[in-house]
Amino acid sequence: MMVHECDGSDHRLETYAVRDRRLLEQVEAFNRRLVAGFAGGRDLTATLAALDPDPARYTWVDEGGGLVGAVLADAEAVLAAAPALPGFRCLPSAMMPVAAPSARPAVATGPDGSLLVAWVEWFPDQGERVVAVRADASGSPMTEPQVLSGPLGDCLRPSVAFDGDGAAWVLFGLRRGGEAGTGAG
Repeated sequence: MMVHECDGSDHRLETYAVRDRRLLEQVEAFNRRLVAGFAGGRDLTATLAALDPDPARYTWVDEGGGLVGAVLADAEAVLAAAPALPGFRCLPSAMMPVAAPSARPAVATGPDGSLLVAWVEWFPDQGERVVAVRADASGSPMTEPQVLSGPLGDCLRPSVAFDGDGAAWVLFGLRRGGEAGTGAG
């Protein structure tokens, strides 16, 4: 089993290997087509399944275990055949107030129509943190962003939800100082 731990390198540095920069361009182009498929009302279920077990691992070229090109080629074929979702409509979006390069957003709609949005912010050579904000139905922030993960660490995939009482929850994985666990806020 190959285990990779990101060393905090900026994947766009000129010192990045030519082959890896080319793979990063391929990944970014696929991500743009995936977003366009979503915005166009395509059912992306099978496309995301083609990227399993972890679609996020193919967003950084150094985490693909040498399989990025083959996995993306398979996913491209599935994406090209993705059927339209009847009645789909894409709502307007809003930018969230991020403080650093960010990734892995998660969104949930509350019983009152408000949104809970969480994401991971990355600080080069320092680590990551999970941040969340409440927004109105149009996506405009209603609260200031809140850091939920505490001191910087290695933060994994925030998930957001509202419980039966309407309370907002953000769940995420966290590794810091050789210890791993979960967090909730």
